[in-house]
Amino acid sequence: MTLVAVLTNPKSTRNLSVLEKVRTVIDGYNGVFHFEIGDVADIPLALKRFAEYGADLLVINGGDGTIQATFSAMVNTRPFKTPPPIAILPAGKTNMIAEDLGAGSPRPHLYLRRILDLAATGELDPHTIERHLLKIEGIPGHPPLYGMFMGAAGIVNGIRMCRRRIYPLGLPNALAHTAAVFLVTLGTLTGGFGMGGRPSPIQVYLDNRGMVMGRYSLVIATTLDRLILGFRPFSREGQGPVKYISVENGGATLVRAIWLAVTGRIRTRTTAGLTARNVRRVRLRLDGAVTIDGELYTVEDGREIALSSDEKFRFLNLGNLK
Repeated sequence: MTLVAVLTNPKSTRNLSVLEKVRTVIDGYNGVFHFEIGDVADIPLALKRFAEYGADLLVINGGDGTIQATFSAMVNTRPFKTPPPIAILPAGKTNMIAEDLGAGSPRPHLYLRRILDLAATGELDPHTIERHLLKIEGIPGHPPLYGMFMGAAGIVNGIRMCRRRIYPLGLPNALAHTAAVFLVTLGTLTGGFGMGGRPSPIQVYLDNRGMVMGRYSLVIATTLDRLILGFRPFSREGQGPVKYISVENGGATLVRAIWLAVTGRIRTRTTAGLTARNVRRVRLRLDGAVTIDGELYTVEDGREIALSSDEKFRFLNLGNLK
């Protein structure tokens, strides 16, 4: 029998409304170990219990912040001799990681049923894919963090705007994120309206290249294949598992970059002020906040953070499950 371990954060956005449906699904199957955490600090204990019982599949039922905390605990504490495949349920607000791994709708209970049906057959391997994790070092007060997305500059402003002004409106995710992109672009075009003013300079080091310093509308480093709204603003230039994108501050530059991303031509064309390439290591020296999988962290006094990607996990591709 395949033992499925389900780690649930009851406080994640989607779980606030569908947790009882998740519990009902679990009650209908044998071989499921369900651990509901009270706080992300409980995650290492949950993983330790899963490892002791020999879990064959780990299901993370939470938002992107819960997912990042689970990845970090799995790498930093090593509870599993060999990490099991991981399935990500779309139980948060943004669900960028879950969507990238095939969860096209915010219905965690429905995907969980499909996962448990598949686990009952014992045929997990044909449905798994391998993905790199993003390692982030240098966040004050934290050990190395592991996730799949890091953003700075306008990305942080966009998240704050979503939380303060857009999410309270109750809009569907796609519409809320479209509105956020529009407002961030508008803020840049109007010289920082609603965006906290002119961005602070950031020093950027890519692999073994020299330092470049500038003011940026956005800075992204990720191992995801697609971002919100299905954007794939990635270049074919360079080698390495970390996809890096930066857009220098300026309305015209940001509009051109968004247009290239929407039309898919960012892979083959370049434009002034836009850097997009695949790298092995990124170092950023900045003063301000960064986001790691939707969670905000403060980096002050020009502190340097380093991003790389040596760890890989296997994931269940939910897009293949019927």
